[in-house]
Amino acid sequence: MGSCLDSKVEFDDSSIKYIFTNPGEVLKDIRGFWKKEIPYKTTLDWSDATRVPIDFEDFKKNLEELEKQSLEDRRKHEAYILFEKIMENTPAFKSRALPHVCSYLPANTKINAMVQIACFMPPWAYCAMGNVVINTSHKHWNSDVAMVLNIVIHELFHMGFGQYLEPVDFSQIKTREQTDELIMTSLQNEGMATYVAYKARHIFPSSTVDPDYRMLESRGDVLRLSQKINYLFRLSKSEPFEKNRDVIWKEGVMTRAFYVVGAYMAGKIEGVCDRDMLVDTIIKGSKCFIETYNELPSDGFKIAFDT
Repeated sequence: MGSCLDSKVEFDDSSIKYIFTNPGEVLKDIRGFWKKEIPYKTTLDWSDATRVPIDFEDFKKNLEELEKQSLEDRRKHEAYILFEKIMENTPAFKSRALPHVCSYLPANTKINAMVQIACFMPPWAYCAMGNVVINTSHKHWNSDVAMVLNIVIHELFHMGFGQYLEPVDFSQIKTREQTDELIMTSLQNEGMATYVAYKARHIFPSSTVDPDYRMLESRGDVLRLSQKINYLFRLSKSEPFEKNRDVIWKEGVMTRAFYVVGAYMAGKIEGVCDRDMLVDTIIKGSKCFIETYNELPSDGFKIAFDT
């Protein structure tokens, strides 16, 4: 695992601390706060890329509620309690979770990540520009710190995987081949990240079952979602990307097809072949990932791409 184990992962709680300590100051210039604080600034970019709007009125209402409370009462907020639990677990995360992530990445991968703790925003987690952003106020977590730490593993894998592919500029996707490449890369990237985190459940045992993992363990769900992946490839043959973009987001991301089907494929490759072959597909590319899976003995579905 060489240099990957020399990776640097730090946790930054300054934004969420400032919100809970000084809600009145944030309220004076909400837009300025969003443009200045890293997890909020990157979420503005996330919103542009995903077309998911930011509800600034909801953000304002949350801060107005905090402003009415004493600091002691604010610290009883679920988002604050969850962030404190995250920070308490950072030493264990660095010593146990990072080696697990590295074991699924090429040996020379080196991650330099800052985990940014935030609240009152649309996504529950994502990674961008060297940052993993965690929204502790999102109901997805069910106040379960193990779920949060598990998804940080997912996001750190993305950061390692991202060193082996070119960033996607959605405004530059013009051809069917580029659309297919986006679908293939998303399937491998989200799928492997989901699988790596799924295999790490023992590191931070959770009382809540992640919905992706529940579907991953259901043959019916895997088969159902595999049909959505093949539908996206068929659609790319007949419609331009601008018409397909929202469908790719809906079927691949919102219905979790990229995550669940890709994770299933990664598990089969590792199980039938070995981990080295799975990791090798990162270097060789997403087409290799799909071809490697398709060459395995049939297990109910193949990925029907034609590039």
